[in-house]
Amino acid sequence: MYTSLIKQLKKHALAHYEEGGWDFLVECWDDWEIEEELSSKELEPDDFEGAKAHFCRVLGIVDERRTEVQSFIF
Repeated sequence: MYTSLIKQLKKHALAHYEEGGWDFLVECWDDWEIEEELSSKELEPDDFEGAKAHFCRVLGIVDERRTEVQSFIF
């Protein structure tokens, strides 16, 4: 159902790999998990901007945590 949207999100994630946690989507999320997240938020299969905004929030939280942890390590 979300196949095209998932491809768009992954393409965006690769283009923005080092920004805002998008590397987590590339490295840690499989297609099934992305689809589950999209359907749980009842996002439309053609709503790329809505999906991108949602994942910006989700991945941003993880990225903030990574930054906090790195500040203690380095």
